[in-house]
Amino acid sequence: NIFEKTQIFSPDLINLVVSLGNAEAAIFLVNMNKKSLNRKFKSLLRKSIFRLEKKGVFVEMKTPKNESLFSNNYQEEDIAKAICSSTDGTGRKILWIIRSKKPKGRYLAEFNLKTESGIEDLSLVETTSKEIRNFVSKIEEQDILITSEIPVSYAFWLLERAQSENEKLGITPPSGFTRARMLLSMDTWESKSSDFFIHPITNMIDIFSGDDERIHADILLKNKAFKSWFVDDQLIRPFLKPFIDSLNTNKENDKQKNNVDLEKIITNTANEIFENKDYVRKLISQLEENAYLYKLLDIKDFDRECFTLSKEMNSHESPPSFFIEMVRSTFIAWSKSLNEQKENRKEE
Repeated sequence: NIFEKTQIFSPDLINLVVSLGNAEAAIFLVNMNKKSLNRKFKSLLRKSIFRLEKKGVFVEMKTPKNESLFSNNYQEEDIAKAICSSTDGTGRKILWIIRSKKPKGRYLAEFNLKTESGIEDLSLVETTSKEIRNFVSKIEEQDILITSEIPVSYAFWLLERAQSENEKLGITPPSGFTRARMLLSMDTWESKSSDFFIHPITNMIDIFSGDDERIHADILLKNKAFKSWFVDDQLIRPFLKPFIDSLNTNKENDKQKNNVDLEKIITNTANEIFENKDYVRKLISQLEENAYLYKLLDIKDFDRECFTLSKEMNSHESPPSFFIEMVRSTFIAWSKSLNEQKENRKEE
């Protein structure tokens, strides 16, 4: 549970597992490799599995054919695969769809989507099975985004919702979207839901009850999927000056009183911004999207925490602790940025 919540690992623990030298140890390492999101840890795990193989202990590391991203099906069958990134604080995510069609024709499409803004950009290339495997390997090895293979039907649900958002805003989808629909055979797939207001995660998990142990907002915001979750610039800017002024004034005052004053500014700011229901609705959608990704990655409790937060954001009159922590981290990020700018000007 500690590993699943924090992704913290110990090389000594891995060495201890390898020293067991049996099939159970290998299975344990393979399972951790599947769940880990840390590139360095995954590298250590693969080396440890190789050490066991040198001792004569072998475990199949590949996922089943119907789940594998690296399957030779790219060469043999008429298939489609989809991969999606986590949703960042601005509502942006990247969706990749891979389509291999008989007797030839392998396509890789990349869609840049933004919650409630639709499809911002796309690219579509015809490629080879080898290039697709190399590309997918790079996605898995990168350590910037959380990504997961997703059901193709969900990928097309995301695209249909994004197209609907484009139409609602009176924005034409990017050039090439119609061609992408045709080459990816999107019209032949049934989406998860025809209702874009109900995310598929709603029917997959339950919210936390009052007795359940929750994940602290600070821990959640430190997770890779939430590291860029800051309050939108145009919403936080009106409150920056009071916060910065309070920081500067407080240097000479009583420390305890300083902390109380700063907490009051943070809480009042959170309360005012939380009144912006359009912005809150956007955050709810983003939380649902990340809950879905966590569910697919089998990162226990994080999926339920995100889904529970989405429900709390929708039903509470006052902001939950998660939103207050978002405001706090945004203030801190702005404060650091302004201080760095001052230091750079001094050096000039």
